[in-house]
Amino acid sequence: MRKAQEVGNKVLPPYRHKYSPKFYTQAQLFACLVLKSFLRTDYRGVEQILKDAPSLCQAINLRRVPHFTTLQKSEKQLLEYKQVKRMMEETIFFGARS
Repeated sequence: MRKAQEVGNKVLPPYRHKYSPKFYTQAQLFACLVLKSFLRTDYRGVEQILKDAPSLCQAINLRRVPHFTTLQKSEKQLLEYKQVKRMMEETIFFGARS
């Protein structure tokens, strides 16, 4: 997750727009979505995993677990960025090799 957040920080702006509530950065949400893909779970599943494993939240400095609808909406928005799909593939592949 840390690696995914690092990659997200390099490529993504911190927030989608200037009036964003700023609960989560796009890089944090990207890291959560990479975890979802890596574990082959759904949005509710990754939400529950994050609730059950606070160390994962601490790894990417999440103060609270995003609701599954937040993850669902952010994935749709993040996929609008041309580089995000490639970043997810690279990050998931990197994690599988480690």
